[in-house]
Amino acid sequence: MAREGTSSTRYARPTPIQVCETYTNTTRGACLWIGDHARTATPRGLTPGWLTDDDKSNCGKQFVIKQGQKNVGGRVVDACSFDDGARVTTGQGCSAIYVTKVLYAELGGNVNDPNNVGSVKIDSWDLCV
Repeated sequence: MAREGTSSTRYARPTPIQVCETYTNTTRGACLWIGDHARTATPRGLTPGWLTDDDKSNCGKQFVIKQGQKNVGGRVVDACSFDDGARVTTGQGCSAIYVTKVLYAELGGNVNDPNNVGSVKIDSWDLCV
């Protein structure tokens, strides 16, 4: 199922944990929500986020980001808490995707501009299964 509408992507710096694999800014990769920094508690019986320390089943999966006529792809390499702003709803956490520096630049982000807010608009993203 594609995440559409108000989706955005941010540049993700490699985290010290690197849940799925070791990666660098040149890896064509993404970081998906780990379920932390949520506004509300996770509903009973559900797993928070796309990845957890106990459930790494989405690690290594291929994804595609659609932005206009452009499609950019890579693989899931990490989990992020998205704690760099306000607490997120489950919908916001599940629809957002953080990407490595190389993909952020491909999507029009300028990692060298200190005035860049670190976010670019996308149409949707989806896991390729």
